[in-house]
Amino acid sequence: YDEGVGQRLKAARALSSEKVAVAGVEALIAGIPGGPPEGWPLDIVTGMELDLERIANTLVEGGYEREYTVEGWGHFAIRGGILDIFPSTADRPVRVELSGDRVESLREFNVVTQRSSERVERVEIFPAIEKDGGTSYPGALPEVKVLSVNPEFLETKAAEFCTEAGIELPGGS
Repeated sequence: YDEGVGQRLKAARALSSEKVAVAGVEALIAGIPGGPPEGWPLDIVTGMELDLERIANTLVEGGYEREYTVEGWGHFAIRGGILDIFPSTADRPVRVELSGDRVESLREFNVVTQRSSERVERVEIFPAIEKDGGTSYPGALPEVKVLSVNPEFLETKAAEFCTEAGIELPGGS
């Protein structure tokens, strides 16, 4: 599991919504994902209806692994009316407690002790994988501006990366 997937998808969404995103040289060189697949990110809020079987299938399609207990990013578990998930963009996993099909509560929990802690009102879940062919480069995204303190360094690193990857440098250089 690539722990950076969710962060890259979150950055792509920020860039497409005219927000400012700050990225390191390595991130710019590696490219910007085309954004989350259709239907993502998933939003779970207290009080909403949630079909556990459907959400489990969606999570698996989004690259999450179903486990007995959640121990790291990209994992989820279902036990009775409880969904534990460690979203690809989160610092802590979240426990979704249901009463029937209704979300009763959302709480962060500790991966080691599995004990619930702080209550949250909403959880946003990005996929744990990037869609095929979704990577582009800053110049290929309309309205995206790239500011580099040292453009020559960025250009050199981009050329090295493209050579190693066996791809043509965007812009034909």
